[in-house]
Amino acid sequence: MARSGERKLKKIECDEVLDQLSEYIDEETRAELCDAIREHLARCQDCQIKVDTVKKTIVLYQKNAVIELPVRVSAKLSAALAREYGNDPGRSD
Repeated sequence: MARSGERKLKKIECDEVLDQLSEYIDEETRAELCDAIREHLARCQDCQIKVDTVKKTIVLYQKNAVIELPVRVSAKLSAALAREYGNDPGRSD
């Protein structure tokens, strides 16, 4: 039972959080649902990671940020692309 002045929040599951994610991030969701989502995120690490990832992706996209890869990662990516697509720029498979 909720104490006076406290609202009892409806428990929501992961699929409901993911269904409402864009509205939650855009802060367009009803206050009651936002509260329920925040409560769910406080106890569900998997959903928290997904929400954080989406938020970070949006921030990077909005800032049109250029992300420099570490040299080692860049070299591995270049090697993988060369293996996949070959070294010949004129090649047309």
